[in-house]
Amino acid sequence: MSSDTADAIPFRSFERLRAETYTDAAAAALLIWDYFLTFDLEVSLMWPSEWSIIKILFFLTRYLPFFDVTLVMYYQIKPNITEETCRRTYEPAGWLIVIGIIIAEIILVVRTWAIWGRGKRIGYALLAASILAVVPVLVIENIFLKSIVFSPHPGPATPGCLLTSANPIIALSFVVVIVFETFVLVLTLIKGVQQCKLRNHDIILLQALMIID
Repeated sequence: MSSDTADAIPFRSFERLRAETYTDAAAAALLIWDYFLTFDLEVSLMWPSEWSIIKILFFLTRYLPFFDVTLVMYYQIKPNITEETCRRTYEPAGWLIVIGIIIAEIILVVRTWAIWGRGKRIGYALLAASILAVVPVLVIENIFLKSIVFSPHPGPATPGCLLTSANPIIALSFVVVIVFETFVLVLTLIKGVQQCKLRNHDIILLQALMIID
């Protein structure tokens, strides 16, 4: 790579690459640590249970992260990696991350639907909200991944993919997820308050009956 090309790459791109590498490495370590901390619970609670959609979703959200983390660490630390290889690993890693998030959100939606007694109205509301959240996220992710531009490193021994340009629209996907999870949180809080009031009412009624007796 010529010195002119190296000078054309902003130094902040190298700083961002190193920061992303350290962050991803820390996240990978936390993932492995959490896995071993909870493995005994998985064996005792999930393995003996009957197969269901929820069980399948659990194992998908449990083990898919190991695939995308492997891809991420590969393109973050491999030296002398080409721009084409960067794209071929970055795109599937990005889609795996999105799929993992969607699966986790589905589990959250099912849980919320369950605490609301699996009512039809709340089920339709959660389904509509899920569609309104998932479709934009998929569209945004596609636009983002198609816009990414990698640049070669100044030296072949420099590890990682140097992402120098991408559509900032990806930030909108986080906004969509935050809005969706806020909606689910509000539903959960409403049901929690209702259950708390009902429990307090039952306690007061029981105390009154004890006094009468």
